[in-house]
Amino acid sequence: MVIAGHDLKFIKPFYPYFTKAGIRLLLDFWTGHNQHNETASKRLLRQADTVFCEWTLGNAIWYGKHKREGQILVGRLHLQEIDHALFRKIPFEAFDTVMFVGPHILRQGIAKNPALKKNGVVVYNGVDVEGLQSVPRKLTNGKVLGFVGIVPQRKRFDLALDILHELRKEDGSYILRIKGKRPEEYSWMANRPEEMAWYETQYRRLEEDPLLKGAVIFDPHGNDMPEWYAGIDFALSTSDFESFHFTIADGAASGCTPIILPWEGADEIYPKEWVYTDTKAAAEGIKVGPRDQASLRGFAKEKYDIEAVAKAIVNAFV
Repeated sequence: MVIAGHDLKFIKPFYPYFTKAGIRLLLDFWTGHNQHNETASKRLLRQADTVFCEWTLGNAIWYGKHKREGQILVGRLHLQEIDHALFRKIPFEAFDTVMFVGPHILRQGIAKNPALKKNGVVVYNGVDVEGLQSVPRKLTNGKVLGFVGIVPQRKRFDLALDILHELRKEDGSYILRIKGKRPEEYSWMANRPEEMAWYETQYRRLEEDPLLKGAVIFDPHGNDMPEWYAGIDFALSTSDFESFHFTIADGAASGCTPIILPWEGADEIYPKEWVYTDTKAAAEGIKVGPRDQASLRGFAKEKYDIEAVAKAIVNAFV
């Protein structure tokens, strides 16, 4: 099987499961959404029984056009592809299966290309439940909120601050831990002055709002996510939109209580009781206290464990 794409970080954890299923992997690393070494792609295509396009962009166009009769063609679509200029050029009718990581994204895909009614399926992202659960939980006061990745603006860092502000009106022991790079650490943010100004406004809140001052901790980007989640009581998702949002599945697998504001599809991918109408309702949900960790971990393993998701992916082409 050829795995082709410009960014393979989300599919890479599945490699051992593909190999275990008896699949020999060939990798076609694209240098951009529509840039690749065509000679190398042709050589790999000649050897393949199956082609897996990770992110359906230029790779899906090229392999859709060049695949041989009898070769199985599979695509996996995340989020950004739906609104990308290349989407309308993809010959989805040439695909055997196109995987979407959320049901709402599949609906958007079908609305733009009805061919996906026949071959579009929902297969969630896989979570390394075993790795996340290998780290013992840290002792906390039960009032630690966690937020992974405040960039870009659609992640709505401001709403996480609103929730914290609401909580600290009554109890000053709540804190918010932010994990990941800050906007000023991304070179491309220099090209988004309006967005950067928005972040500066949020930073000022941290200094000027007495209920927020000293209550937000920025933890640096790193590969220590299991250790980080072990010290978090509530995992927040306040985005305008997401396709899946790993923070919630990862958080639940780690024993954190998920708190979601209602982006489209959230209550289909995750239990409705994890989704709150607004920041005030979310704060009330947090005041109840952390939920049963064993139940959260068990649910995440049953629904999102990478081994089970790997089997669903393999079933599409074996």
